[in-house]
Amino acid sequence: PFLSRRGISVTPVLGFIDPPGSQNGFDMNINKDEVHVTFDAPLALFLEKSIHYRHDELQLLDTGPILRTHYFDYLCEGTQFCIWGITASILIKAAAACFGRQPEFPTDTPDGPRYSQLVWTPDPTGTYQAVPRQDGSENTEPVLVTTYNPTS
Repeated sequence: PFLSRRGISVTPVLGFIDPPGSQNGFDMNINKDEVHVTFDAPLALFLEKSIHYRHDELQLLDTGPILRTHYFDYLCEGTQFCIWGITASILIKAAAACFGRQPEFPTDTPDGPRYSQLVWTPDPTGTYQAVPRQDGSENTEPVLVTTYNPTS
């Protein structure tokens, strides 16, 4: 699972689908209340350090550690899109797994904890906070961040 900087846990599912209009094509039926628009972007984009890439350092859950947030600018059919935050993080991890290589840019802040070193622990109010592992070890699961969703 991935955790957004606002504490939303997201478990991505990756699969291969046939393009719309083909014999076994997938016709997307989006919820307009949740999704404004859909578009295609090349997966390799999320591994390349180019003029389309930039990053920022943002605080997780407003009180947690400072983590790197990635942004990718992409032009599709005349419309400029910015793919960022948890969506960019998911696509970086998916691209690295699919292509078998790491991105051309650092995914973590130079001085801060790595996502894979974070654990989620409750504070006295029951709010879950991201804290570095005491022994400095890393999560070995193939995920960007280990989370606990208190609503499940």
